[in-house]
Amino acid sequence: MAQDLLRGGREIEAYLLILATWNFARFRYFMKTFDLQRFRETIAETKPHFERLAGCIFPTADLDVIAGDVVVIYDRFKAIAEPTGTSKIMHFKRPRLFIMWDTEIRKRCGLRSSARDYLEFHKRMKSEYGHLAWSREDKTFARAVDEYNYFHAHPE
Repeated sequence: MAQDLLRGGREIEAYLLILATWNFARFRYFMKTFDLQRFRETIAETKPHFERLAGCIFPTADLDVIAGDVVVIYDRFKAIAEPTGTSKIMHFKRPRLFIMWDTEIRKRCGLRSSARDYLEFHKRMKSEYGHLAWSREDKTFARAVDEYNYFHAHPE
């Protein structure tokens, strides 16, 4: 549903849906002070950065080359949507590139929640899984890595 909203040019609605459903545990707390206008501005500010990443995919992206765009996007959204929500927004905007993470995945990797940590996380995931061939059409490689990470970080 969120992907359909994105394809229809309704980014605000798509991201709010993602945050309200996939990040609901945190979203309900910061919704009280959520600044919708700032959120709109963040979407507009990050648009050119997302556009530059349009052709990038997880296994082949040169993370050092795209680091500047990733840091800007991550930092802008993190101020509004926190680290987990930010990774979800980034994944849904560029599902072939970005892997989602949450607190437990960060702990398992020994990382904090900065943009540089998010880049380091991708470098580790690329080092660990980037050599694998992926041919499924129903799921991106980045999403498959996310599911694997989630399963191992949340064993219950």
